[in-house]
Amino acid sequence: MTLENFIYDSANDIMNGNFASVKDVIVKHKDIYQDDTAICFSLLAFGAFVDKNYDEYYQFMNDAQFLVEQSKDVLTNILHEIILGYINFNEKNSTLYSINYNKARKLSMKSQNASFFERITSLLKCPPITHLSTHANVKDPLIALVKIGQAVAAEKNIDILIRTIAEETKIALNADRCTVFLYDKEKDELYSKVATGLDDFRELRIPVNKGLAGHVVKTGETINIKDAYKDKRFNPQIDKKTGYHTKTILCMPIKNFNQEIIGVFQVLNKFDETFTIDDEDLLVAIASSAGISLENAQLFEEQRKMLEEQKILFDSFVLTQEIKLLQVIQQGLKCMQL
Repeated sequence: MTLENFIYDSANDIMNGNFASVKDVIVKHKDIYQDDTAICFSLLAFGAFVDKNYDEYYQFMNDAQFLVEQSKDVLTNILHEIILGYINFNEKNSTLYSINYNKARKLSMKSQNASFFERITSLLKCPPITHLSTHANVKDPLIALVKIGQAVAAEKNIDILIRTIAEETKIALNADRCTVFLYDKEKDELYSKVATGLDDFRELRIPVNKGLAGHVVKTGETINIKDAYKDKRFNPQIDKKTGYHTKTILCMPIKNFNQEIIGVFQVLNKFDETFTIDDEDLLVAIASSAGISLENAQLFEEQRKMLEEQKILFDSFVLTQEIKLLQVIQQGLKCMQL
C-alpha cells in the first residue's frame, strides 16, 4: 500500500466512524510507519476530533504540530494543513480555514501533488474558499475584533501568528497590505516574515533608525499618512525595488501588558481613500489583543528552545556517562584477564 492510499483509507475510515480501527492499525504497525510519525499523529488528531474525544485530540495535535514543524516532507505538511483546515471549518472559523486551505493548495501545486490535495479535500468535504462568505467588507469593529481574537487565541507558532494577525488586520481595515514587525531589543532592529513565493517566507530586518516603522518604535507615535509621496519620512526606494505604489499608510506601535513597545503595525493603501480616526481606534484595539498574543507566543518559543537545549545537554550527559561506564567495564575485564 502506498503512503497516499494509507492516508486516504485512514481518513475514509475516520469519516465513516471507524477511528478505533485506524488507531489500532497505527499502534499495531508503528514500526512500519515510524518514518511517517508526523502523518500518523495528524491522522490520530483528526480522528479524535471527529470522534469528539477532545482530550486525545489536543494531545495528538500538539505532538503532530511539533513533528510537522521538524519535517520537510511535502505530503506531511499538506495533510496537516488540510486537517487543520477541516477542524477550523467545523469550528466556524472561516478565516483560519482559508489560510490552511490556501497553504495546502499552494504546497500541493508547487510539489505537483494536486491530485492528492483534491482527493483528500473532496473526502473531507472541504469547500473551496471561493464558496465561503467573506468578511472583507466588515464594518462593525466589534465583529472584526471578535474574529481576530478567534484567529489568534490558541496559536503559539510565532510565524503563523504574525501572518494571521497581519491578514486579519488588513481585512478589518479594508486595506491592501499589512505587515506586523516585532522589535528585537538586543539588535535594535525590527523584523518580520515576508512572502517570497507560493509558500516561502524570508525574514526581513530593518534598523530602528530607518523608516516609518522605526520612527514609531522610537517615539511611540501613531503615523497616519494621507499621501506617502508628499511625506518626507517616507522612503520611495522600496516602491521602486518592488514595483508597488504606496499611497496611504497607517503605522502604530504594538505594546505588551506592561505597555512596552514590542512591535509595529504598518498598514498600506486603504481601499476607500484614506485611513480615518475610526481606523486608528480600531487598530489600537487590535494592537492591544495582538500584543498579548505575540508576547505569549514569544515566551512559548523561548521555552521550547530552552527545552530543546536541555534535552541536548541531557542526551550528551547520558552519552558521556555511558561511555565512562563502558570504559570502567572494559578496564574491569582487562584486570580479570590478568
